[in-house]
Amino acid sequence: MSTARLPYPEELSWADVDPGGRSFDRASVPGVVSALAVDTTAPYPLLQGVSAGLAERYGVWTVGWRWSSGEDSGGPVTAWCCQSHSVTKPEATAAGITAALLEWHDWLLDTCRGGPRRRRRPGDPGLP
Repeated sequence: MSTARLPYPEELSWADVDPGGRSFDRASVPGVVSALAVDTTAPYPLLQGVSAGLAERYGVWTVGWRWSSGEDSGGPVTAWCCQSHSVTKPEATAAGITAALLEWHDWLLDTCRGGPRRRRRPGDPGLP
């Protein structure tokens, strides 16, 4: 997948992110992320490459891993802050990305089930 134009999470429809229509191997995430997050000296290209790699491996729904609660649009992910605070050493950065992707996936599952994590706000990706 090209890194030139990955969608922002708020551009995704529910059909793009619905966990009911796909399988996801949680156990594979740390290894996949570690292979993608190797050079933390150039944060923006790193994060674009990680997003592209995750989208290629698991699907476009994964772009939400960076939709943090501290961003302007106020996403649901708390395990990731922003590039300046979350990109550090490769191991720590990979751990943060892994936690953020799993949190995003869990939030989608919970949202699908109508659980307590479901929070509606402007920009939520086409919630059912």
